[in-house]
Amino acid sequence: MADSKIESLVKEGRKFLHDISNKVLISSGLGSHVLSAVKKGKPIDEKMVDKLERSMNALNLIADMIREYRSYLIALAEESTGSGSGSGGETSVSNTVAATVTTTATTIAPPAPPTPPTTITATPMMAPTPPKPKSDSGTGTPSGTPPSGTPSSSAA
Repeated sequence: MADSKIESLVKEGRKFLHDISNKVLISSGLGSHVLSAVKKGKPIDEKMVDKLERSMNALNLIADMIREYRSYLIALAEESTGSGSGSGGETSVSNTVAATVTTTATTIAPPAPPTPPTTITATPMMAPTPPKPKSDSGTGTPSGTPPSGTPSSSAA
């Protein structure tokens, strides 16, 4: 019976880690998009604010999931020690898991309360390098108008 209980706990633990991993990937991906845009000097628009909000929602869900799983493990540990049944090995493992989860969970700060959306304007630290003009096919001359301050290559 102890083996089936352990197998069940392992299965539940793997599902929990899978669910957390999905949320971490969502938050990381959304945050990376915003960070990349900010590094390029793009102004923060509604799309970026939405991505940041969705990233924070994923992180808040992770915090909630950890709290719930911690409570679940603590309840299991209390159940196994409070009932008086089972071998001492089961109790020891449950207490160790509960103590580890308690210690880990207390080091995680609670999520910040939601803040109203604000408009943020990013100011680049350096001006971005202007793109090189594309050449027209076959002519070797740049297409479009040259950037201001540069001589026109069509005056030859």
